[in-house]
Amino acid sequence: MKGALILQTMATFCLNFFYFICCVKMDTATVLKTEKKAITIGISVFSFSLGIPLGLAFAMKKYVSMDKTLSDALPMIAMSQSMTVFISISVLLSELKILNTDVGRLTLSSALFADVVSLTMTVFMFAALQSKSSNGSPLTLLWIILSIAALLVIIIYVMRPAILWFIGRLNGRPIDENFVICILLCVMFTAFISEFIGQHFAMGPIILGLVVPEGPPLGTTLISKMETISCAFLYPIYLAVSGLQTDVFKIDIRSTWIVTVIVLVGFTVKIGAVMLPGYFYKFPMKDCFVIGLLLNGRGIAELSMFNIWKEGKVNLYFILVISSPIQYIKTS
Repeated sequence: MKGALILQTMATFCLNFFYFICCVKMDTATVLKTEKKAITIGISVFSFSLGIPLGLAFAMKKYVSMDKTLSDALPMIAMSQSMTVFISISVLLSELKILNTDVGRLTLSSALFADVVSLTMTVFMFAALQSKSSNGSPLTLLWIILSIAALLVIIIYVMRPAILWFIGRLNGRPIDENFVICILLCVMFTAFISEFIGQHFAMGPIILGLVVPEGPPLGTTLISKMETISCAFLYPIYLAVSGLQTDVFKIDIRSTWIVTVIVLVGFTVKIGAVMLPGYFYKFPMKDCFVIGLLLNGRGIAELSMFNIWKEGKVNLYFILVISSPIQYIKTS
């Protein structure tokens, strides 16, 4: 339908600005200045929540009868349990009003370090899929990797210095409206380039949001002008479109319980993966349990990934979309 196509295009367009403003609100410097235990927790969470559910998925493929579509996608579902997207965790911590607590900072730092590994894996997965669609040419894969590196260089070493140079010339004056518009155009440009080189369109806006200086004058101006429309209007549009594409009556009960087992195991393993290094660092087990619950949070980033999977995996898409709010409710 024409109306549905327009709404879906608008929702995808809006998602760029939501990711961007969420990253602008993050104090990246503070998150990166973290203790060694955050790195250890992040690596532990990623390793255990990837290895154990993935092993279970292969075991279930071998010993449990299931639909071929589910059998082919079960490893990917298990791999998705290792995701701890820092944007989703940041939104969750903000809603719970614990972002600036010790537990909140450690949770976000752990999620960030776990996300560095998973994001690298995702980038290479997108590159491999793009290369496969081009008959598996090694030159295509090399071009994609070089294109990603070039995009990072442009954002970090061209756009960021230009932004800092402009801020330095303000001399205490407020941000000009034209400059805010230029920033928004940069968000759209980086999204287009990300899609052009074979990556998810959100990669560029996320990186750009992380390098934009947090706080006054630019960060606070962008937040004051964009937060309400991005979080209260644009964000729900994407959720509504995802809900419109979800038909709960097409969910197969047998597929549902198989996916549920993988999700529950991944949920439990992630909590245990926090407690293991927490015990080594003599961190309170109660706080470790809370951090494990928070790292199980699901949000719009995972929903975006499920939307990518929906082509050819319709039944799985319905199940996974339903599993996201369930896991969010468990966490909060």
